[in-house]
Amino acid sequence: VERTGGNLVLSWPEGTLLETTNLTGPWATNSATSPYTNSLSGNSRFYRIRVRFVIVAGSLFLSS
Repeated sequence: VERTGGNLVLSWPEGTLLETTNLTGPWATNSATSPYTNSLSGNSRFYRIRVRFVIVAGSLFLSS
């Protein structure tokens, strides 16, 4: 997460960006790719990244 001027820049290596205006949800998929730039003006928004974990033969792998 980085603030650049009046913008918030989110960067993530893997997964799907989710957003909401209320922490209790509902969460919606944002189809943006990393990095995602959003204005800091206007209504509050909350973001999280959904990442899938897959276990194969006793090893842990990340899968989006």
